[in-house]
Amino acid sequence: MKTLFQYIKLKLKTFFVPTIIFVDFTIYFFSGVDKSLNFEKFVIQFARSPFAPSFFLKEFSIFIIIIEILLCLMLFIEKLNKSALFGFFILSFLFTAYIFLMLIYSPHLPCSCGGLVDFLSWKQHLFLNLFLTITSFLAFLNIKK
Repeated sequence: MKTLFQYIKLKLKTFFVPTIIFVDFTIYFFSGVDKSLNFEKFVIQFARSPFAPSFFLKEFSIFIIIIEILLCLMLFIEKLNKSALFGFFILSFLFTAYIFLMLIYSPHLPCSCGGLVDFLSWKQHLFLNLFLTITSFLAFLNIKK
């Protein structure tokens, strides 16, 4: 039984972790760049949210973009891979909580996430973010130190 566990752990490290790194990078980098290129649209849509911080909306919007792109860049520095995956886990968790609250309180507002995620329904978006949250956490737990 111990060898089966070791085999599964090896497969997680050699296939699962790099795949999740690729998925996180692709989604968050594309989202951050799209939000940057369409910044005014992002801010306007985000402003419609009942949870948006109206008194420093633009600054908070810039902060979100910087965090998304910074975490992606951290993946290219080997010593920061684990921290980046933990950052993706936290970011995905926060976005998941936000989406959950939006589904409860304001399900008809436009999504301000950017990229291909704009085409998902709120429920599809919730499931995508749950997937990203869980897989980022599992990758964080299984990445080499």
